[in-house]
Amino acid sequence: MVIMKARYWSLIKLTCLVLLCFTLLLYLGMWQLRRLSWKEELSADLDVKWNKAPLALSEVDKLHREGFNIDYFPVKFEAVLSGSPYLRFYWVHEGKPGWRFIVPVHLSDGRILMLDRGFSEMYESSGRFVTGTLFESPVGEVAVVGRVLRSHSPGFFTPANDPGSNMWYWPDILAMSLMYGLDRRRVVPYLVSQEEGDAVAGLVWSEFFPHLSNRHLVYALQWFGLAAVLIVIYVIFVFRTLHEFSVGKASEEKTERRERNCGN
Repeated sequence: MVIMKARYWSLIKLTCLVLLCFTLLLYLGMWQLRRLSWKEELSADLDVKWNKAPLALSEVDKLHREGFNIDYFPVKFEAVLSGSPYLRFYWVHEGKPGWRFIVPVHLSDGRILMLDRGFSEMYESSGRFVTGTLFESPVGEVAVVGRVLRSHSPGFFTPANDPGSNMWYWPDILAMSLMYGLDRRRVVPYLVSQEEGDAVAGLVWSEFFPHLSNRHLVYALQWFGLAAVLIVIYVIFVFRTLHEFSVGKASEEKTERRERNCGN
């Protein structure tokens, strides 16, 4: 009888644990469904921006002031290059590591904008390392068609920017402008990635546009499937345990009757 009670309390503890795990699995599945909805909205927003006609900077400025997410909006404007040295922004293009080269340009309204002029592989075909400080940007006017990107906080695994070594890993427009000694009040609060690279410097365009992977429905079904499997296993175990309880109890009662008959 003592053994039966111990197994009974073990079953109660197991039930509590299963309920906890089941709740957690359901929560993870629902969380993936929420991520799915968010990713679909984000993808739709990016598609609209990607197919939109280029805007003037004044229109982007207005959207930014109104609180809109202006990332990846297409823009078209003219600016002046002053021959400043490039900043190196680490990037991977088509599986090859390299640098995006960013430089300040002067706008007609007196403001200064950080312009991404294009990408170059870290190692050229000759094996020479491209440092990004071996050449400066050209001087003169440039017509730009590109995509907007605001400053973003680094990810958990993103290395820290190293301005002293001219190595940048995430867009920090304020820090970049300070490298040139610019008045922050004149600096546009976003950079633009030029869609046609600087051919003179051998740079090509590498889009900042994210290619979104959307497998959240698969992940949700996996979590819900695990929850279902957990319940099935638990039910089978409970039925077997209750059957053993029943058999054990019947055996104990039979033993007790036999002992009483022997005593009489």
